[in-house]
Amino acid sequence: MSSVNNWERGRNFPDLRVWPKLIAWLGYNPEPEGATLGQQVARRRRELGLTQEELASQLGTDEGSLQAWEAGDTQPNTRSTLLLEAFCRNH
Repeated sequence: MSSVNNWERGRNFPDLRVWPKLIAWLGYNPEPEGATLGQQVARRRRELGLTQEELASQLGTDEGSLQAWEAGDTQPNTRSTLLLEAFCRNH
């Protein structure tokens, strides 16, 4: 129970591999929707239990670029934007 208490207080977060099961158990994703495309991608990626490395590989890009997009440090080009939007819609 202390793990859940720490999650609720924002002290730490569940392991990435636990997210899909946690969301299924709750019946919804407790994370905010995300105001930016990068935030939406990060939320969806965690919802599926994917690492940045795994998603970058699926998208055919490098992990560093994905990390920068999720953080809002850089903006993806048009092609990558379309891939990211499709990822958020279709999974």
